[in-house]
Amino acid sequence: MSQPKRAIQPNHEDFDWLESSLPRIFWIAGADGKMRFLSKGFTDLTGLDASQVINGDRWKDVVYPEDLGSLEALWRNARAGACESRSYFRMRLRTGDHRWMHSIGRPVFSTHSGSITHWVGGLVDVDNEFRAHRSIAQMNRDLNLKIDDEADPMMRQRWRFRSLFHDRRIGVIEIDAAGVKTELEALRRAGLQGLSQLLASNPGAVDDLFARARTIEVNRTLARMLGFEDADACLLGHRELFRRLGSKNPLRLVVQAMFTGEDTLDGVTDLTMADGQEVTVAYAINISEDLTCYATFVDITAQQRSTELRLAVQSELAQASRSATIGALSICFAHELDQPLTSMRLELQALEHTLSSLGHPSGAVGLQRVARQCERLSQIIHRTRDRVLSHRRSVELIDLVTIAEGIPLLLQREIKEGAVHFEVARPSNPCLLEADAAELQQVLVNLVLNAIEAVQRMPPCTRRVCLKIDQDDSGVRVQVIDTGPGIQGKDFPQIFDPFFTTKQSGVGMGLPICRTLVETMGGDLQARNVSGGGSIFEFWLPR
Repeated sequence: MSQPKRAIQPNHEDFDWLESSLPRIFWIAGADGKMRFLSKGFTDLTGLDASQVINGDRWKDVVYPEDLGSLEALWRNARAGACESRSYFRMRLRTGDHRWMHSIGRPVFSTHSGSITHWVGGLVDVDNEFRAHRSIAQMNRDLNLKIDDEADPMMRQRWRFRSLFHDRRIGVIEIDAAGVKTELEALRRAGLQGLSQLLASNPGAVDDLFARARTIEVNRTLARMLGFEDADACLLGHRELFRRLGSKNPLRLVVQAMFTGEDTLDGVTDLTMADGQEVTVAYAINISEDLTCYATFVDITAQQRSTELRLAVQSELAQASRSATIGALSICFAHELDQPLTSMRLELQALEHTLSSLGHPSGAVGLQRVARQCERLSQIIHRTRDRVLSHRRSVELIDLVTIAEGIPLLLQREIKEGAVHFEVARPSNPCLLEADAAELQQVLVNLVLNAIEAVQRMPPCTRRVCLKIDQDDSGVRVQVIDTGPGIQGKDFPQIFDPFFTTKQSGVGMGLPICRTLVETMGGDLQARNVSGGGSIFEFWLPR
């Protein structure tokens, strides 16, 4: 036992000459792995007393926390396998900084028993080399990326282009148009000034020119749109592909674009699909410098039909508005004329009795003729009013919520241009009513348009319009609430009068028509201001 003990407890004189040539820190550990000796380099670097660190087994305190786990694992494996231990870790210095150290430890075996008597090792400061190595590695990675980017810039573009081929909504075709360009240049040299000159002598010249193009690739989406079994069939049937694109084939425009020097084309056209159905597509064609054409086709049939439907509804609404205006005017005139005619008839009857009593029968006869004309005018007025009311559309069971939700689509241009925040507040359940859908829609549109115009006088951030619907067992209440300046007090008594308006270009029939339509449905339209600004136009309809 005396020999191992002396081996692991060397005196300082024995190592004075050795420390100058050893690693920055020299250490000795027992067979159990516990530290027995640390050279003064440890104290110089860390500022910790080596003897205290050894007694308290605190060497782990100077190891960077993230590196401690791997360091201990390597140390355990080396002791278990009685083999050399090598590891890299960061050690905390007296300045608080961390530096990379390379640790090497080797076991020392007994010459008699062959067991481990102790371990010896050292720590070498490799921070500069380690960081330089990592910096060089990063530079190499950056350089490789740079080389990749510079050496093959088209690879990324090709990948982006290829990604389109996997989109099930976009049809894509890639065409080599170099043959078209060659033929066009030959025609130029022959004196061709414009395509119109060529078409005058040969109407099919554009098709003949484009036939010199070569299809490189077609994606599955376009192939199926045109009725091919797969994309490969498109390549085999090059001429058939162009034929199936139809008479409005936008690829023909490539010939004209190449003749005039354009490199981009876009637009909307109709294509005939394999089943004979026509679809509306938006197309975009790009011609690269190497005369490769990339064309994309997006089916916008549904959007186009939605736009057409919206325009049709707006046209129908405008027609209904004109009819309602005429009807409301007729009712207003009938109401206004009926009272004076009634008064005239009464006055004429009184005059007739007076003249008869005074012995002027001829004058009484003349008054009777005038009275009959008044009666005739009154009948005409009543018939006109009854005809207007009887020509209302058929009343049916409708859902007011569905009509209200369609208002933002009908007025999307006005809402967007006016920078108005518009919302529909509605109950979760349907609001079923017996009413005329077109007339009810007209009322809502007129009230919302008035609200949009009212908030235009306010700052954009405060422009809000809300169409609110509430219901109970007895009926439905509709409110159009705005954040505008409100209704002036002097205008309140007249806002529902025909031809009264506060707008410079207004006619003054919008609100009277709305009130008339609501009243014919059994409801009542009212208006009031909101405290703090704004106004509310509301009406109630019975179920």
